[in-house]
Amino acid sequence: MPARGLRGWGLEAALAALAGVVFLACLGSLELWGKREQRLAAEALDTVENGRWLVATIQGRPRLEKPPLPRWTIAALATAVGRCDEVVVRLPGALAALGTVALTYLIGLHLGGRPLARAAAMILVTIPLFIAEARQAGQDVPLAFFTTLAIYAAVRRLDIPSPLGVLHRKHGSTSINPPFSPRGRRCPGGADEGARDRKPAAPPLIRPSATFSHEGRRMLGIGLLGGREERSGSWRSAVLFHVAIGLGFLCKGPVIVAIVAAALAPWAIAAGTGRRLARLAFHPIGLPTSLALALGWPVPVWLADPNAAGVWAAEIGQKTGALPIVHRERVGFLLQWPALVLPWVAAGAAGLGLPFRRDRDPRAWIGWSWSVGVAILLGFWAVAKPNYYVPCLPGFALMAGAAWLGLDSRAADGDRRARVALDVQWGLWSILGAGALATAGRALGVDAPAWCATMAGAAAGAGLAGAFATRRGRGAAAMTPALVATAVAVVVGYGFVAPGANPKRGHAEVARAIDRAVPPQVDTLDFFHELDEGLWFYLRGRRLAAVPGSQPRYNDAFEQVSADAPRARLVVRSKKVLADWLRDPSRDGSYLLVRDKVYDVLADDLAGAAVPVLREGETRRNGLVLLRIDPPRTAAAADRTPF
Repeated sequence: MPARGLRGWGLEAALAALAGVVFLACLGSLELWGKREQRLAAEALDTVENGRWLVATIQGRPRLEKPPLPRWTIAALATAVGRCDEVVVRLPGALAALGTVALTYLIGLHLGGRPLARAAAMILVTIPLFIAEARQAGQDVPLAFFTTLAIYAAVRRLDIPSPLGVLHRKHGSTSINPPFSPRGRRCPGGADEGARDRKPAAPPLIRPSATFSHEGRRMLGIGLLGGREERSGSWRSAVLFHVAIGLGFLCKGPVIVAIVAAALAPWAIAAGTGRRLARLAFHPIGLPTSLALALGWPVPVWLADPNAAGVWAAEIGQKTGALPIVHRERVGFLLQWPALVLPWVAAGAAGLGLPFRRDRDPRAWIGWSWSVGVAILLGFWAVAKPNYYVPCLPGFALMAGAAWLGLDSRAADGDRRARVALDVQWGLWSILGAGALATAGRALGVDAPAWCATMAGAAAGAGLAGAFATRRGRGAAAMTPALVATAVAVVVGYGFVAPGANPKRGHAEVARAIDRAVPPQVDTLDFFHELDEGLWFYLRGRRLAAVPGSQPRYNDAFEQVSADAPRARLVVRSKKVLADWLRDPSRDGSYLLVRDKVYDVLADDLAGAAVPVLREGETRRNGLVLLRIDPPRTAAAADRTPF
């Protein structure tokens, strides 16, 4: 590639480098904090140590609630490198996040050229929800990758060149180029910037897909000629679409079908390509491929354990509200939506009206229905946690990026309202970003004012620099300061501030304390009902065994449905199980681990038979109590002075 061409890709190179910092830097600095991350890590550890690849076991019971692909990738990586630590557990999700950013860029490139591709990718990399989820192990970011891959393949397969473009000849090959760049100036050849010496015409917010010459498209691997795919490329796109659906199913079940359908159907209807979408959905090669991938795990599991279908039904019924299962996170999802897309609220609000503009470009529906449409669907669920929206964030980035470029174009034409909207967006970036980062240490319980001030200063400075660059007409490049500030905040926050909260949020320290308190010859510790799975990850030298009958066969939700018993009745039954176990003459003297909240309820029942050896102080998670249980025949009142 000529030197001039290399210089033209400098912003993409900076985007790739800074995205690598955001998702890969300091991956191992934090212990396993989140419940979902702890469970997945415990599953992967069981898979590696015990060879349970089909169904992992945690807490002494089979883990059937989630499909296995994230667990498999972590276990395969751990097997390949010979260790299983925090970096190994989180690396597959971080790489999936980078892949999602790359696919978002390619979709933006197809829909609106490099300006939209750059803006969408930068917005996605700077959304706190996406960063936080990508830097911990889980199912949602891998699901986001396969969702984005499926939509990218569908866009390649179904898209029709926009009538807004004009045909022309360049270097002896036919290509389609829009008459105006996203900045509103005439740019022969599809250049991003143009001269300011003429009044620009109003451009479409979503540019036609063909932006470069045929040679440029072939270099990028898009494989289009004049906006139409060759037959081999069309076949590959259809198979790629279904492979992505099948692998996404193995990440988190059938939800990927709902997200992809909600994202593509409005666009296909508006563009008049509904039949083509139906043919893609029922592709004679692709559909069997996706079904084979999707059913490759649940069918063998169901054949081995017929109760698996009931576990999956209980899991879906709990989230959607189809089953009367109590869940403490039952909240209205739509009320949370503005917080999920921070700090790009103003750009997102401007994008809400994109499909309803006068030009009615049907491509505007892709980002809108992918983000807003799915958010509306989640609003009808009984339990919709913020992480459920992660697979929709690439769609939001496309919608917000298109809206931001439209505001930028109109502001260059002298539209005051567009200028105010851009200033509001950068003001939100500075105020919200600086405020949140300045108080991050206090929220985590860590005393690091200097580091927090550094992060806050970077966020505030990025807002000012972005506003200045926008007024100077830098286009999508004006978002670069925000990306730099995000990388600084990640390195400082994850590398220097957050690790101070490990003792209160992680399990490494309490695992070491348990090792010191329990004699070396004791290799098995009993526990009542359940513990945080992070203890499995860090307490590897001891075997943890549940008190017989104290825990459900699969999970509490399945127990409530199958036993048709309220939670209170299950608690009473659990107390009886513990009392029977303590009186069992065949039980040897041992050690018992319980959560501190459970111990407070059962302390009277344990009097005379249990001596607290260790009790954690204040924590930001479920605290633990270690009890020494005397043999039944010699049990007597003992000194129960806490450790």
